[in-house]
Amino acid sequence: MSNQNDFKAFAIGGNANVVSQEDYQNNSNLDIGLPPNKLEIDLLNKILRQTSTMSSVMANFMSTQCEQNVLDDGDVSGLSQKFSDSLKCHEEKQFPNQLMQNGYQEFPNGLMIQWGMYKFTPLAENKVDLPIPFKNAILNIQIIDTGYAAIPMSGIGNGTLNSFRAWVSGRFFTYSGDEVKLTPEMNINGQYLVIGY
Repeated sequence: MSNQNDFKAFAIGGNANVVSQEDYQNNSNLDIGLPPNKLEIDLLNKILRQTSTMSSVMANFMSTQCEQNVLDDGDVSGLSQKFSDSLKCHEEKQFPNQLMQNGYQEFPNGLMIQWGMYKFTPLAENKVDLPIPFKNAILNIQIIDTGYAAIPMSGIGNGTLNSFRAWVSGRFFTYSGDEVKLTPEMNINGQYLVIGY
């Protein structure tokens, strides 16, 4: 079902009875309005066409961005809310994101940043699935642990656009200098940040 848009442009046909744009711009009544008792129909049509075309464009934007009806029912506050909602919907379509623990943000130039938490297995290759696939390439992968130590970790692309490979060292040192040896049975909580486009 298509959305209902009650706001239509007036006198937009090729042979519409309107004054030319040049005559309209140079009309002496442009600043003061139409004089009483002197109504030029082609000038009035031009005025109605300009205002109705812009309102039609705005209403079409409001209707299509959030797939909602835009009705000529006199509800000014309702139309204002729909306009505000349509701007938000447009922004979400232009800059997709998922702002959560494992999420992503796309930018207008195509760059995308993805982040997340993962339980890494030491001494083994870990396959980390990303929230969404990149469209073209993964440019950079950064991984850090989220615990009490500085654990050597690394990530590298695996030839796909929706995941990467990661490794965790078999031993590390705590911040107090104690050495800790890891086994594959242990899990290391870590965070990743991946940049691509």
